[in-house]
Amino acid sequence: MDDNRRTADRVEHASRVMHREYILDQTKPLYTEGRLADLSADGVAFISTHKYEKGDVLEVRLMLDGWEKYKTEFYKGDPRRATDPLVALIEVVNVTPETDSDLKIGGRFTSIDEWHREALKRYLEKFKQR
Repeated sequence: MDDNRRTADRVEHASRVMHREYILDQTKPLYTEGRLADLSADGVAFISTHKYEKGDVLEVRLMLDGWEKYKTEFYKGDPRRATDPLVALIEVVNVTPETDSDLKIGGRFTSIDEWHREALKRYLEKFKQR
């Protein structure tokens, strides 16, 4: 089996994802917008026009409507506010062309708050039931 394959079930999910290369010098804090292709508790795949290389570390901001209600932590924020993105770091494990200008970027979560990972698992379970 390919070590780059995610072990958790993938769920097709059409949402926005903001992404950028994760570097300590944040003089270029601009994000590129892409669209989510699929998501699991282990990683993510998204479509982007920005080219990354296998092994790059990216900061991703996943715009998942309603994911916060699955958090179990004490402070959940103001429910009247717009949805906060789920923020994580991923390592790019594959890059495949989708069209002449679009690339499918596959990544494995390398840094994600464990409470958020658990909330993501519950969110995905509910999403699969729809």
